[in-house]
Amino acid sequence: MVKFFSFLITAFFLSSSLIASENSSDPLRIICTEGQFSITFPAGFSHAAKEEESVETELGVISTVNYVSFNDTSVAMAGAGSYPDSITSSMDREHGQLFSLAKESLMASLSATALKSHLLDEGEFPSLEVEFTTQMEQIVLLGKTRFIFDGKRLYSVIFITSEPSILASNETKDFFNSFVINHNT
Repeated sequence: MVKFFSFLITAFFLSSSLIASENSSDPLRIICTEGQFSITFPAGFSHAAKEEESVETELGVISTVNYVSFNDTSVAMAGAGSYPDSITSSMDREHGQLFSLAKESLMASLSATALKSHLLDEGEFPSLEVEFTTQMEQIVLLGKTRFIFDGKRLYSVIFITSEPSILASNETKDFFNSFVINHNT
């Protein structure tokens, strides 16, 4: 997961030169059958790049699937990590040991500082929302992530931008609110 977060930040800084011409004028809906989720990336973002990885651990296989999309000021990501029962069965679903580990991992991989975090009661599954700040090459970045745990998978939705008004925009809220877990896929 740390490798992917590094990829996410690198993609942010390469975005304007690599695929600015490929940005979509329409929102982009992704349906991820492997991770059993769907999400809509905002209009004006690149076509989403997909990354999959499986790692064998002594507790079993951990598999991740992530989609990342960006424009010249922001990067958006959605993904799912599937964990063996030996890991998830010991996690506290309500208060989320897994949330704490995920938050710590994200903050460390981005050299970020959490500004605030809170558990969300809405929806079927417990979730944690974290707002954070980080700096890359003297550019201050603001971000927000939402971790959702369905008992087997840890989902993450992340948005990072150099423009504070974008983080609070309706488009960014719509991005987070478009995330749906699809157990039937």
